[in-house]
Amino acid sequence: MNYLKKDWPLIFILIIGTTGSIWCLWDLISNLEQFTWSLWRILGIVLIIIGKVIEIWVREELKKKAKYSNWISTIELKINRDHNLITNGLFKHVRHPLYSGYILRGLGLGLLSSSVYGSILIFAALSFLIPRIQIEEDLLISQFDDEYREYQKTTKKLIPFIY
Repeated sequence: MNYLKKDWPLIFILIIGTTGSIWCLWDLISNLEQFTWSLWRILGIVLIIIGKVIEIWVREELKKKAKYSNWISTIELKINRDHNLITNGLFKHVRHPLYSGYILRGLGLGLLSSSVYGSILIFAALSFLIPRIQIEEDLLISQFDDEYREYQKTTKKLIPFIY
């Protein structure tokens, strides 16, 4: 099965998420004269940084252990030859830590910018992660079968100990 064709959520994530991010940044920049620091904005910056650190860490793990040639190649849902199932590091705590990083960044950008419409678009885009995760998990089951099913039983999808 060609999972690239089946990966329909990606286009929504990219288009809606980018639009929401631009909207948030536009609102932030256009209101700089009225900008005041608050606990919410500081929390937003912290979440953006944590999310980005998670993304960098996970992409480096994928490059090393799943044999991805670069960060861009981690966008495509595929199994490389010599790809081993990664179950340590951040993958020990959640099966999709890259998406967890995206969610933290999106939440952080919404808090920092105080942009209602931009935040709505970002979270609309992030809602498409749920069907994308299912597509990705079907791909991983087709490759790793029982090994991945056991991993699913012991590890949450996005939020450690919760979901």
